[in-house]
Amino acid sequence: PNNYTIEYQNVKPSGSSTTISYMPNNNSCIYDQAVTLGDAPVLSGYTFGGWYADSGCTEAYRLGDAGQVIEKANLTKDVNGVVKAYPKWTANTYTVTFDTDGGSCSEASRQMVFDKEYTSAGALPVPTKANHIFLGWTLNGVDLKSSDYVRIAGNHSLKAKWMSLKW
Repeated sequence: PNNYTIEYQNVKPSGSSTTISYMPNNNSCIYDQAVTLGDAPVLSGYTFGGWYADSGCTEAYRLGDAGQVIEKANLTKDVNGVVKAYPKWTANTYTVTFDTDGGSCSEASRQMVFDKEYTSAGALPVPTKANHIFLGWTLNGVDLKSSDYVRIAGNHSLKAKWMSLKW
């Protein structure tokens, strides 16, 4: 029989801040026999979108979904060949809530994309509070810069930082 291997490639999106925490083992396959594609890999902040035969994950080269059975899987005619399977990733979107700490704001929350700048969807809102000057937003007590990226894989809050005007 013509044996071949499906090698699952441990690749993540360019610029991703996280590490793939699970990858399936490679498959040993036989030409003209059913193949079960590997389980979904896990990358925090991203959703797995299937296995592809090209690193660009173009639809024409889609192999299938995690755990999908391909009947008569003739993925290569090369004896002892290797088929590389690349994971397709889509960054998750999370709700970021604006905690004004007693102030008021034009936005209560905004949908933001993991591994993108907090300001990628526009400037962050500027809240107001009587007798206070807004100094910026903080994340877990740390001042947030406009160039900071969404690195929390889940819904979270930014908190307003204020300076009191003493009369």
